[in-house]
Amino acid sequence: MSRSAMLLLTALLCPACTGGCGGRPAAPADAAPTAPPPPPAKPAPAPADADDTAELPLPGGTTLVARLDGPGAPPPLRLSLRGPDGGVRDVGGWDAIGGPPPPHDLWPDAETWKVELSAVEITGPAVRLGLIATRGEDDYEAAEQVVLLRLPELSPLWRGDGDRRSEEMGRCARGHVVAFGGEGTGLRVAAKGFAEWHDSAEEENSQTPDFRALKQACKAPADSARVERLIR
Repeated sequence: MSRSAMLLLTALLCPACTGGCGGRPAAPADAAPTAPPPPPAKPAPAPADADDTAELPLPGGTTLVARLDGPGAPPPLRLSLRGPDGGVRDVGGWDAIGGPPPPHDLWPDAETWKVELSAVEITGPAVRLGLIATRGEDDYEAAEQVVLLRLPELSPLWRGDGDRRSEEMGRCARGHVVAFGGEGTGLRVAAKGFAEWHDSAEEENSQTPDFRALKQACKAPADSARVERLIR
């Protein structure tokens, strides 16, 4: 084979080289700039658990039923009356009782919702509807917002803050319990502070400076009482 033919064959077998395999590497084509991949999307927070029901027997054999059903802050409410014969009459949602309680700063981060019903006496028989939002574990908080309803028509009397509880590291629980009662033509709102300390089962944990400081600071909030005008 002639020298010219050998050089031609070598160039064909080494396309990445210029001037044959003994030459300089061919310059790569200009690479287009590539943008860094976008960060993965953050998962949407799971909706707070808002599937809860409470019942309260009323005079005459009727039962008031309150149900939370669906996401929201506050979650949708459904009230109904169940008669002695088992028949159910729908009362309606928040709009039927003058609207939901006022918003609370815990609501945007609520992880669970509960509803409670209890009987109270406020210038006549009434119902306390408590909407309770909770969040956290080591730093746990629960806050109740209240709607007071006059019986038997379930008309709104008052709405505002109810009980409050916080727990730090499963050791210190503190807050206040709110009681309602009539005073003249107004509403007496009394908040009783409380504090509870739970010792650690692990001795070494209970003796650390952080836990000793937490125990020293575990004090009940001050009591308070006031009289407010009822919604008419």
